Amino acid sequence: MKIAIFIDVFPIASQTFVMNQITTLIDLGIDVEILALYSGDQTILLQPQLLGYQLNQRVQYLLTAKQSKFSLISQRLNQVVKGLLFSKSRQKVFAGLNPKFNEQARNLMLSSIAASQTNSLKFDWIIAHFGSSGVIVNHLRDMGVIDGSIATVFHGLDITAELNMKNTQRNYQRLFKNTELLLPISNLWRDKLLSLGADKEKIHVQRMGVDLSLFNADRKEISNKPFNILTVARFSQKKGLKYALQALASLPDSIEFKYHLVGYGELEMQLRAQCTELGLDNKVSFLGPMNSKEVVEQMRWASVFLQPSITADNGDKEGVPVSIMEAMASGTVVLSTLHSGIPELVQHKVNGLLAPEKDVMALSRYLELLCNDTVLRQDLADNALERVRNLADVKVLNQQLLSLMQQYKGGH
Repeated sequence: MKIAIFIDVFPIASQTFVMNQITTLIDLGIDVEILALYSGDQTILLQPQLLGYQLNQRVQYLLTAKQSKFSLISQRLNQVVKGLLFSKSRQKVFAGLNPKFNEQARNLMLSSIAASQTNSLKFDWIIAHFGSSGVIVNHLRDMGVIDGSIATVFHGLDITAELNMKNTQRNYQRLFKNTELLLPISNLWRDKLLSLGADKEKIHVQRMGVDLSLFNADRKEISNKPFNILTVARFSQKKGLKYALQALASLPDSIEFKYHLVGYGELEMQLRAQCTELGLDNKVSFLGPMNSKEVVEQMRWASVFLQPSITADNGDKEGVPVSIMEAMASGTVVLSTLHSGIPELVQHKVNGLLAPEKDVMALSRYLELLCNDTVLRQDLADNALERVRNLADVKVLNQQLLSLMQQYKGGH
C-alpha cells in the first residue's frame, strides 16, 4: 500500500502525532510519502531516532516558503503563466482557477501547485491532517493533481475556531460529500462532525497515539523535595498556562516545588512577566523546546504532569494532547482539566485528576493532594500506564487504520 501524509507544514516540533504516525507506518512496511505545503524546522529530522527513516527523501514540498502577500502572488502568478504555456499542466492549472475552490483559487495556491506537477501524484490513500489540509487535498484531486482515496483527520482547531473562517463550512460540505473517510480523534469531535452534516458511515474515531517503546515507566526514585511539576506544551492560550502559574502561587508555603515548562510560543513573554508578578521566578524554569528523547528524560523526573487546558477566546480547543499520553506512558501522574476529549483518556480519580477549566483553586488543591499523598500518586500513575497501553499505542492504532482502509477499498 502506498500512502501519502498531507500536512500544511512539515516538520513541526509540536506535531509529534504526525511524526509518530509516519514512522510507525514505515515500520509496518508501508510505502509512505509526505506531501507538505511548506517546509518546517528541518533540524527535527536530524534527531537520532529519526535519521534512519531518511524522511528528507520522502517529503515533497508543494509551495515555496511563506513570504509577503505581494511577493507571494507575484511568484504564484509567474508559476501559473508558465504552467498555462506547458501543455501537460495547462488543463489542471485552469481547473485550479475555478471559483468553486473559493480562496484557494483566488490566491492561486491550487494553480501554482498544478503548474509544478506534470503528472498526477498517485497513492492508494492520502491521509490529510486537519480539516484545512483535507479541503486542499479534495480540491487537488478534483483538479486531477492527486489520485487516491482521502482520509481526513480532525484534531480540534479545525472544527472549533476555524469553523468561523470564511468559506470553511462550505469547503467542509464538499469534503464530507466527496472524500472517503472522516477520522475525528475523539468521540467529541465525531459528534461535532455529525452536527455539521457529515455522513456517519464515513466517520471513524481514529485516536492519535504514542510509541510506547520510547517511554520507560521504570522511573527514577524521586524525592518529594522539591515537588517536580512538568508541563510540555506550546505557549498558547488554550494550554491554560496562566492558570497553572496562579495555582502554583496559591500553594501553601510548606510545599517546596519546582515547575519546569518545556516548549515555546507566542505567550512566553507574558508568562515570564506573570512569574515575576507572582513571585515565582526562583521556582519556575523555562526550558525551551526539546526533542522527544529530552522530553522522555524530563517525564522520568517529574512528580506530576500538569496540563490545565481551556477553551480559547476564539473557540479553539484541544483534541487529546499527545503530551498527556507521553506522561501516562512514562508512569507520571497527570493533572489536567475537564476539557474537550481529555476526559476520554484521563478518568478523574481513576488514572489522573481533572479540574474544571480555569479553576485555580481546584488545580492548587489537587497539586497539594498529590504532593502529600504519594500512595495516591502511585496508584493513579499505575492505572494511567495501563490506560495508555490499551488506548493510545500508536502501533496498534495504525494497524487498525490500515485494516479500516483495506476494508473500505474492498467494500467500494
